[in-house]
Amino acid sequence: MNKYYGCNEFQVKYLSEAIKFDELNDIENAKINYLKVINIEDSVPYANSMLGGIEYDKGNFQEAIKYFDKAIELYPNCVQSIELRAEAKERLGFLDSALNDYYKVIEITSDYAQVYFNIGLIYEFKKEYYRALRFYRLAKRINPSNFIFINKYEKFTRYIKYLKKNFPHKL
Repeated sequence: MNKYYGCNEFQVKYLSEAIKFDELNDIENAKINYLKVINIEDSVPYANSMLGGIEYDKGNFQEAIKYFDKAIELYPNCVQSIELRAEAKERLGFLDSALNDYYKVIEITSDYAQVYFNIGLIYEFKKEYYRALRFYRLAKRINPSNFIFINKYEKFTRYIKYLKKNFPHKL
């Protein structure tokens, strides 16, 4: 997404400032300028997405979701906003809603290994082990050099074999 998508002439200055502060890791001043952008007119998905990311990093997941919702409303195919909204929902325990967002990301871009991995984690938590294994396998297939994906897939495969042998009723 073009960072300036949805900006009017009055917002460009503040968005440029916010981006500069963000690059300097001055999050508070970046936030102030992103807020100035959306206070002029709430029309810039990038500003909302970045504010969502700031709130997410602070652990304010409900607030982050509000900003991600607005970013997605303004730019429906914003993968970053959809993925981070899913992660925020996951942190709050809204697993089915998080899954819906992760599936939206896959509809937009089918080669996002981390999203497949995250879906696997949710299905594992929900004790839907074969589904979890399927998504771990997809993550590993998309990114075969990621040690975390490889390790999780191999360990989980062994775990399912163990369950199958010793506790088949749990599968």
